[in-house]
Order: sequence, then C-alpha cells, then structure tokens
Amino acid sequence: MPLNMGQLTSLQALQYFNVGLEKGCRIEELGRLKNLRGELTINELELVRSREEARTAYLQEKSNIYKLAYAWFHDEPECCETIDEHVLDGLQPHPNLKTLEVKNYLGTRFPLWFREELLPNLVNLKLSGCKRCKEIPSLGQLKFFQHLELLRLHKVECIKPTFYGIDGNNIGSSSNIQVFPSLKELVLEDMRSLIEWKGDEVGVRMFPRLEKLRISNCPLLKSTPSQFEILRELTIEEVDSEMPLLNLCSNLTSLVMLSVYAVKELTFFPDEMLCNNVSLQHLWVSDCGEFKELPQSLYNLHSLKSLRINLCTNFSSFPVPTGENYLTSLQSFRLWNCDGLTSLPSGMLEHCRSLKSLKVFNCNNLISFPLHFGEMPSLSYLNISRCPKLIRVPTGGLHLLIGLLNLEIGPFSEMVDFEAFQYIFNGIQQLLSSSVGWARQPCFFARVSFMDMRETRASAI
Repeated sequence: MPLNMGQLTSLQALQYFNVGLEKGCRIEELGRLKNLRGELTINELELVRSREEARTAYLQEKSNIYKLAYAWFHDEPECCETIDEHVLDGLQPHPNLKTLEVKNYLGTRFPLWFREELLPNLVNLKLSGCKRCKEIPSLGQLKFFQHLELLRLHKVECIKPTFYGIDGNNIGSSSNIQVFPSLKELVLEDMRSLIEWKGDEVGVRMFPRLEKLRISNCPLLKSTPSQFEILRELTIEEVDSEMPLLNLCSNLTSLVMLSVYAVKELTFFPDEMLCNNVSLQHLWVSDCGEFKELPQSLYNLHSLKSLRINLCTNFSSFPVPTGENYLTSLQSFRLWNCDGLTSLPSGMLEHCRSLKSLKVFNCNNLISFPLHFGEMPSLSYLNISRCPKLIRVPTGGLHLLIGLLNLEIGPFSEMVDFEAFQYIFNGIQQLLSSSVGWARQPCFFARVSFMDMRETRASAI
C-alpha cells in the first residue's frame, strides 16, 4: 500500500486499504479521505491498536460509501485474547450503508451499532469466520434487509429469540409484528455447534418474503422454525438429524427446488411433503445412506423437471404410478450409486415426452429397467452403464430417439437376452461400427457421441 494515502484528499474510489503499523499506513489515513464513495475493503485490522485508533477512519461520516468489508488476518492461536471487539466498535459506518461483510473477527459479541437505528438501510450482511461469537446480532427489524449469510460461526449453539430484534415482553403477544420483513435469502453454513434454531415460540410473523434457505454443515442441528410462507428453494446439507428438514417442510406449500445432501438419519419423505408442494420442479437427494424410498405423491409433481437420487446406498424403491398421474414435465433423471435398488417400476417414465437427459449409473444390484425408447422423443443424452446385474434392458431401437446426441451404455449382466440387447441398436449398426469396436457380447461398454445426429442418422437408418 502506498504511504500517506491520506494526502489524496480528492480521492473518491478506493477498493481496498491494507492497514500497516508504520506512520503513513495506519488506518488514520482513511480519515482524511472525506470524498470516498462506493465500495471499500479494509484488510489487516488486527494491526489497529485500539477503539480510538479505529475511529480515526471516520467511517461514520462517509455517507457515500454503500459497501464495506472488514477483514482480520490472525496468526495467533484462537485462545489468545484480542482487541477485535474494541476495533469493530470503532468502525461504526454511516447509516447509509447497504452492504457489510465482517471476516475473521475474533470478538465474542458484535457491537451495539448492529441494530435497526444505526443501520437502517442495510440490505446485505455476511459474517464469516467469526469463530468466537456465541450470539448472532439482533437483525429482525431491519426494514430493507434482504440477504444474510452466517458462515463459520463455530461457537453459536442456539439462534435465540433475540435474533429477531423484538422486545422480550412482546414475545407471543401479537401476530401483527413482522420480523425480517424483507429478507429473501438466508444461508447458515459451517456452524458446527448449532443445535437449536428457535422461532415458532416467538409468536410473530417471520420471514414473510424469504425465498431461498440453505443450511450446510450444521451436523448437530435438531430444530428449526416452520414459518416460511413463500420459500421456493431449500437446500439442506450435512445435517445429521432428519428433524430440521421435516420441521422446515411441515407447513411449506411453495417449494420449487429441494436439495438434500448427507442427512444421515433421513429414511423417507412424508407423503404430505410432496403433496403440499405440487409446484416442485427440482428434487435432488444425495449421499443419504439411510434414505430408502420416495412416496406415492411423487407422481403428483406434474411440474417436476429434474429428479436425482445419488449415493443413497439403501434406496430401494420408487412408487408405482397409478391412475393418470405421471411425471409429464420431467426433463432430467439421474440415478447413481444406489445399490439397494433392484428395479424401476413399470410405467414410471411413461409419458415423459419432455425427458432430455437420462442417466442410470453404477447401480450394482439393478436387474430390471423397463423402458421403451419410443416414449421419449426429446431424449438427447442417454447413459445406462456400470449396472452389472441388469438383465431386462429398455425396448425399442435407438433409432426412435431422433434427438439423441450422446450415448453411454453397458456393461450389463451376461445373463441379458442378447437378441433384446442387440435390438436396442437396430437402425444404427453402421454408426456404431464406425464409432466403437462392436463386440458380440452384451456386457460390452459403448460410448458414442453424435456430433451431428441428423446427418449420420440418414445413412444409419
């Protein structure tokens, strides 16, 4: 960082300032830059020696700075005492601030200026690596607040009612009070001590506009609120208990995307979870070792575009379709590493005329995959591979897939009917013989890429 930045008194744009110890590099240089506007990141705040020194930046007077980031780079062990609390207290910004990020702050609490009266225009807040903080600041009354990320707050065990910023005397007294009235996206990530997220007992309307919620790497979390009126996207990852997911979904009717990864205790979805969210478009379940089945209400999801079940070693069954309910909007189906599955139900992928991508991979005990290629004219990517016990293969020739661009198939069981297997390639033998080595064994592996299917198909048929 150049020395004596404070002498550039007309400077308006300064993206970052690295604090130093020697004169001319200290944080007081910012105090003279009264015309700064836009974005500013202040690094190496561990070199600021007191609250008073931090105040010499005069950030509270810089009304044209709308985005601030404060960053510490601590080398000492986490058990060492710091003056981070005093420094952050001295860095109070102007009330016009819209975006704030605090990184690697080692105070145990946040300063009193983290509240509605002093940050009335705040829209975005990211707190990351604040490993000693035990409580989250009271933010629920910020009227314009839309985006909150809480990352690596390792000491937080409970998100308490104080988080919502309402007086304890008003808890449960009025349903007219709203908390986080404008919040649209909330992220809780790597909060390894978090056990409880309170909310329902507060008795007020909360998160009326929240659309996206992601909870990641919070392995001890057991409880969450259930009041999310218009939540559209829910991602929950690396949470041992199934209860947070079930609580979150207990009253939801608006989900469009649900992604579940590494929820160790999850065994199934309640039927009403899918019944109540008929607008669901993307359903992904990955690395849930105890997950066994999907409910019958799967076929009520007439808007479902993407279905993925990956690395669920005990997953054993899809429901059998009944009546006129089918996955008519499905565009992508992925099934990987599901060793508990022996067959797909007949008719599951019927009427999937919008299906573009189909992958069934490394399902070691899959025996039967009833499918007719004529039912899926939109298919452009097909991968049925590494299923060593597969005997019943799809019917109909690949020539029926007029939009096919990529194909990976086999190896299958040596018990498969060779004539049925060979019939799959009816109409494109010429193409296969020029693209891969054709072996007269049904357990072979073929990988074909059709660079221009329309030209090659004319000669293949």
